[in-house]
This record gives sequence, structure tokens and C-alpha cells, in this order.
Amino acid sequence: MKFTQRKFFYRGAAASSAGATLLGVTAVLTGCGGGGGTQLSSLPPGTPPGTRTFYGPVNQILVGASLLVKVGRGFVTLDANNKPVQVGCELFDEAVKNLPSPPPHGPDIYGINLPAESVYTPFTYIAISYWSGSLPRGAVNVPHFDPVFGIGPPQVPDPPDYAKEKTAVAAAEIPKDFVSALDVPLLVDPQDAVAPAIGVAYENPVLPQPHLVHGWDTVGQAYFFYKGHLNGYALTIANKFLLEQEKGDAPAVPAIVKQFNQPALYPRAGYYPHHWDVLRNEGNKSHIFVMDDFQPAANAIP
Repeated sequence: MKFTQRKFFYRGAAASSAGATLLGVTAVLTGCGGGGGTQLSSLPPGTPPGTRTFYGPVNQILVGASLLVKVGRGFVTLDANNKPVQVGCELFDEAVKNLPSPPPHGPDIYGINLPAESVYTPFTYIAISYWSGSLPRGAVNVPHFDPVFGIGPPQVPDPPDYAKEKTAVAAAEIPKDFVSALDVPLLVDPQDAVAPAIGVAYENPVLPQPHLVHGWDTVGQAYFFYKGHLNGYALTIANKFLLEQEKGDAPAVPAIVKQFNQPALYPRAGYYPHHWDVLRNEGNKSHIFVMDDFQPAANAIP
């Protein structure tokens, strides 16, 4: 997981001032204001019956002088009692193919709005970090997308030493087998372990983490901690995997990679995901990053 580059695009309805400070950059805010999510009949694959799915606006960006590219949109699925069932986002095929290549020294970052119904979940926004992977820094060395599901609203970064981002984390709040990427320089370049305003990435060297191997072409996961507390769930998906998924021949992902290890102590009460996946929606030509299997926090900070 790498977030050091300060280039951030945020287009679409209901873009917030908090989003504008994400990663300490000047965001581009366009579009009209929006209310709650729109409940649609076109549901993500695997949506359980008897639930309601709400979508945020489609976030898009102008590429060049005339190409308007749909990047993605966030969604929340709730049951009849407003318990979260799914939280996710769609990344449109046209974004995978038409977004400008990021610079070799860092990502371009695209904000994705969640619908108003996200108040029933721990999550407040989604940011998709797009990496060229052209430099051999760390092991994440191929073009890839990192969708981050943020818990706390983005804050102003804390340079130059990022003390808030690097605050020590109590052992009870760290999911089993995960460690700070700052402590595993052979896996992740320390310069890339800190996401300004989001936190430090925590990786799991115990799992078969495909994205920690050179030349990877599949998926992986991580967590972010800010001011000593869990602040985001991050996924990593190689462009090659997405292009192969469009053709129906993406490599199989071990089930254990798609399970979220849980901490003994959560930052606040609520429902948290225990599983995630990358699905295909051929109907609207998109890739779906979805978190599901939401269960109540076993123990939370008061």
C-alpha cells in the first residue's frame, strides 16, 4: 500500500470539504449536491434477497480536452433493520483503460462518494489510489488500484514526521498477524508505508499476500491506523487481474486472502466486515470491490 504522492481528484455530487484535504492536496470539486443514495433494481452480484442497495453518484473525471471518464461509484446494502450487509464500490472498465498513467513516484487518487446510508456503517468515504508501479520500490511493483474504505473523515496531514499517522497502536487493536509496514522494510518501502491524513499501513506477512511478491497479478489487503486506532480497510488489485477478469480468466484468489482478521478491540461499537471480494458486473461493465459478512464488534472503545 503506497500513498506518498499528493495528486488527488475528487469529482461528483456531494464532495465535502473534508475530502478536499485528503492527502493534503488541492482537490477538484465539481458536480451538484446530492442527498441520500439512490436505490436501484440493478444490484451487485451476490446481493442477498430482501435487502436494499443504495448508490452514491458516479464520480468521473475529464481526461484531456474532451474524454469524460466514469471512475466509480460507492454503494451500501442494508437489511430490513438497517444492518450493513455490503459496502463497496464499482470501478468502471473505462477507468481501468482510460485513466492517465500515474507518475512513477506515486499514485493519482480518486475520491468516491458513499451514499448517505453509509451512516449505518463504520465508513465515511472511499479513495481509489492508482499506481503505475513502474519503479522497483518495495514489492508493489506493477500497475494497480488500491481502494481504501475510510473510517474517520480525512484529516489535514501531519508533516513533516507524520506523528499522528505513526502513533503507536495498542496490541489489542491490531488484527491478528498484522504488523506495521514500517517494521517490514523488505516487504514495503518505509517511505510508502504512511498515507498522509489516513495513517500507517499494516500488512500481514503470514498470509499468502500476493501483492508482496514481485510481478504479482492478483489481489491483496491491508489496514490503516491513524492516531493509534483503526482508520481504514485497504484492498490492492493489479490492473492485469482486472483485465483478465473482464475476459473471465482471472487467477483464483485463495479464500484466506479474502478474510479480514479481526482485532480484539475496535475503535468504536458497530458492525465490521469479515470478508471481501472483487466481483464482475458485466451488465454495466464494472469491477466491484465489496466488503461483506458484517458482524457486531465483540469489544469496542467506549
